[in-house]
Amino acid sequence: MIRMLPLRRMALLSLLALATACSKHDETPATPATPELATFEKTVPLPASYRSPSDVAELTDGSLFVLATAEISVSPLVDRPVGIKLTAAGDTLWTRRYLFGTAPHYGVGYQCLPTSDGNVVFTAKTLLSANIYEPRLTKLNAATGAVLWTLAFPDRIFVSTCRVASTADGGFLLVDNENDQSFRLHTITAAGTLASTTTLPYGLVSDIRPTTDGNFIIASVQNAASQPQPVLTKLTAQGSVLWSRPTAATGFGATVSVAQTPDGGYALASGISYTNSLNPLRLLKTDANGQQQFVRSYPATEGFSTRLGLNAGKLVLAGALTTSSGTLTKMHPLVLRLDAATGAEELRQARPQVAYGSVASFTTTRDGKLLLCSSEEGKLVLRKTNPDLTN
Repeated sequence: MIRMLPLRRMALLSLLALATACSKHDETPATPATPELATFEKTVPLPASYRSPSDVAELTDGSLFVLATAEISVSPLVDRPVGIKLTAAGDTLWTRRYLFGTAPHYGVGYQCLPTSDGNVVFTAKTLLSANIYEPRLTKLNAATGAVLWTLAFPDRIFVSTCRVASTADGGFLLVDNENDQSFRLHTITAAGTLASTTTLPYGLVSDIRPTTDGNFIIASVQNAASQPQPVLTKLTAQGSVLWSRPTAATGFGATVSVAQTPDGGYALASGISYTNSLNPLRLLKTDANGQQQFVRSYPATEGFSTRLGLNAGKLVLAGALTTSSGTLTKMHPLVLRLDAATGAEELRQARPQVAYGSVASFTTTRDGKLLLCSSEEGKLVLRKTNPDLTN
C-alpha cells in the first residue's frame, strides 16, 4: 500500500557536484564490442546486490543505458541507484552504484533519459534524514559514468515518483508528488540549475511526455486512494498550463502511463492500484483536447502496466500479467501491441516460463525496433525485438 505521509519541512535547494563512490565491484570490465544486432535477448551480468531495473534508454551514439537499484545491505536496508552502460549489442561496458547526501541508506532510481550532448540524466529518490526523502536529477558522463552534476529538490516525506522530459533548449521539466492531491512541476536548465517550481492541484502525478506540437502532456490521478480518476494536463513548451481535463473513467490504478497517438490524441494505461490489488488492464483514449473517447479492458490480463508508448504507429503496453494457483500468485512479463485508433489488441506476448518478473520499461531504437528491459526471477534481461515482437 502506498503510504501517504504529511509534509515535514522544506530544505534549501542544493546543487551538488559530487564525487561518485565506486568500489571494485562497481567496475565492470569492458567487453569486446560486437556488431549491432538486428534483434537479441541477453541476460546482463550484475553484482549479487542487484534488485530490479527501472528504465532503459538508447543514447545518441546507439549505445544503451539501464537504470536499476542495488541492495547493499538488508539490515539496515541500504539501496542505491545503479547505472549500467552497454553497447548497442547489449554487452556491458561499465556498472556504477551512486551515493548521494549524508544519509546513504536509501536510493531508488525512477527514469533515465538521453541528452542531446551524448550523455544521460536519471531521476531518483534519495534519503536526506530519517523518513525524509528528496527527489533528485543527476547528469552522468555516458562514457565513464562520472557525475557531471546532481540537483536535489526541496525535501519531502512524500515522494512516490520523479519523472522527467527534455525541453528544446536542452533543459528539463521534472514532476514529483507533493502529496496525493497535488504535484510539483520543476523547470531546470541544461546546466542543472532550478529555474522555477509550480504546484499543480491535479492529484498524484505519474508521467510526463513531449507532444508533437512542441508542448508536453502530464498524466496524474485524482482520488487515488478511493475512486481513482485519471487526469490529463497539457503544458506549453515553457511549462505553463494550457488545459487540464479529468476523465470519467473508473477502474484505473493510482498510477497511469500516457502516450500520444498518431491522430494527435492521447492514450492512458492503468498501472498499480493504491492498495496493490490487481485488476484487468485498461486503456483510455482521448482526443487532442483531452476529451474522453472510450475505455477498453483486456481479458485475462490481471496485473499492471509500467509503460505505454508508440512504436511503428502502434501502441505498446508493457508490464506484468499475474496468474494464480491456489494460494500461489505468479507474475509474468507482459507486452501488448494495440491498434492506436481503437485500442484493439493485436498481439500479446507473455512469458509464463518466468515465475516472477515484469517488463520494467521499453524504448524505440533508432532502427525502429523495440528494446525491452525486464526483471526475470532476479535477473536483468534486455530484449531487442521487431515491432511485431518477433526476433
